[in-house]
Amino acid sequence: AGSSSGTITVAAPAAAGSNTLTLPAETGTILTNQTSVGKILQVVSVNKDSSAMASTTSSTPADTGLTVDITPSATSSKILIVYNIHVYLSGGGLDTGVTFLLNRKIGGGSFSVLAASADASSAQSVYLYETSSGSEFITNFGDSFVDSPSTTSALTYKVTFNANAGGTGSEYYVHGAGGANAGGTAATNTANTNANITVMEVAG
Repeated sequence: AGSSSGTITVAAPAAAGSNTLTLPAETGTILTNQTSVGKILQVVSVNKDSSAMASTTSSTPADTGLTVDITPSATSSKILIVYNIHVYLSGGGLDTGVTFLLNRKIGGGSFSVLAASADASSAQSVYLYETSSGSEFITNFGDSFVDSPSTTSALTYKVTFNANAGGTGSEYYVHGAGGANAGGTAATNTANTNANITVMEVAG
C-alpha cells in the first residue's frame, strides 16, 4: 500500500470453520498513528533576578513581577504553569502571612484569578508566627496549575501576592534584595535570589 492510498484485505482462515467479524454500524475514521494527547508542544520560561524586587504591606494583591506569555496552537490544549519564588517576611505583628495568586489574561482582556487559586485566596501560602515583632523569615514557595483556556489567543500569566496577617508594619519582599525591614535593618540576606515561571502547552 502507498503512503496515501491502498487496500486492506480480510482473508478467510485456512482452516474450515465459522468465523465472524462484526463491525459496528458507525461512521468514523480509522486510527492510523499514535495519538498526540499529552505531548508537550511548546515551553516558555521567564527568570527574574534580584533587580526585580517587589514588596507589599497591603491586603490588596500586588504584582510580583513574575509574568509569562504563551499562545496555544489548539483550543484543546492544556497549559501547565509552574512557578517558584523566594519570599522574605518581616513582621510588624506577632503573626505574618502572605498569599500568592496565579492570574490569567486572554488576548486584550483583563486579568482574573484562576479558579483553584481563587479558592485559596483567603489562605496563606507562607505563614510565620513570631515571638517578637522584629522577626525575619526567608523561604522558597512554589506552585503549579493546569489550565484549560480553550483558545488560540495569546495568554498572559502572572503571579500576585498580598499580606493577610500581621501588623501594618509587616513587609513582604519577593525574589529580591536590599531595602529595610520593619526594624530598619537591611535585608541583604535575600540577595542574588532568582524566581521563575514556566508554561508548557500540552496537547489535549
